[in-house]
Amino acid sequence: METVQKVIRHGKVAVVHSGDYGQNLFSAFAKREELLFSPALDYLVESGGEITPGFIQREFGIDVSGKQWGDFAVNLQVTYLPTGTEDVRRFL
Repeated sequence: METVQKVIRHGKVAVVHSGDYGQNLFSAFAKREELLFSPALDYLVESGGEITPGFIQREFGIDVSGKQWGDFAVNLQVTYLPTGTEDVRRFL
């Protein structure tokens, strides 16, 4: 099993998620835990960078070219949760 890389600051883990309900990057690819914890995705969200289909393809090997891309990468934000939090989804 591959270890998921995470960003940890001040004893807390960065979790990238959508601030809205509805269809988003994580509901579309729910089995891809690395989307929640990706250091590269964390950096783009926190720096205000653009998350493009090409980035998702290069970073995660996910082809989103046949999907309505505009709906997936909107309102992404980073929340820091205590290290060891088991069910991150109930905090977001």
